[in-house]
Amino acid sequence: MLKKAKLLTTGDFVPFAFESKPVARRRLLKLVGEKYIAGYADALHEETRHVLDRRGMIALQEAGHFDGAPRSAPKTPPISAVHHLTLVRFWSRVIAECRDVPELVLHRFSFEWEEASGHLSTITRFRPDGILVVEDDEEEHVYLVEVDTGTESPGVVRAKFETFARLQAAGMEVYGEVPTGMLVLTTSYRRLVGLARGGLGPVPVFGRVFNHREEGSVLSSGWYRLQDLEGGGPTSTGSVVRRREMK
Repeated sequence: MLKKAKLLTTGDFVPFAFESKPVARRRLLKLVGEKYIAGYADALHEETRHVLDRRGMIALQEAGHFDGAPRSAPKTPPISAVHHLTLVRFWSRVIAECRDVPELVLHRFSFEWEEASGHLSTITRFRPDGILVVEDDEEEHVYLVEVDTGTESPGVVRAKFETFARLQAAGMEVYGEVPTGMLVLTTSYRRLVGLARGGLGPVPVFGRVFNHREEGSVLSSGWYRLQDLEGGGPTSTGSVVRRREMK
């Protein structure tokens, strides 16, 4: 998990291997003590963040799962990267939801940093933060995932929507898949409305308010179709895996 995501909070581990956070804390503390991983917590009430330490890298290398040179974890805690943690928490919540809902089958969730440049379109350097391939009881969905923490102007984010629209119209691949839609995780409903202004046309872009501390369902509820928000927005939210709920 840490090899794939690079930085994980304690809560992110729970859907994969533990029945509760207390159990995760005890097991992870043991791994920290044995120097397989390093743990950092630099703010009151903030969940501990974990990265691979040198001994953990060596163990992965011996098992054939790590190609880089083993190195010790930094003594200075990594920057509290809200963008990164939001994307990783979304991934962990998708895993948990697909585990708990029999109709959902997760085929792929890849991060931008895992993807080789060869998967990029030849007409653009468009690099969405991730790609999600999930199947429900009706169809398969291929979604590009974009995390918006509010640091870019709405115009910059909308330009990504326009690039996605051109790629989709041309049937081009991004990260080895032909996307059918785009998911945007952002900080507030007001921000979503701002991103929707200016006209999106028929581009299938869905957004929701999300933060890296969020728990619960992330695919089956909470989503807005951004085109609907241009006129003031709907009062209800919907699913991006059972699309009949979005119609």
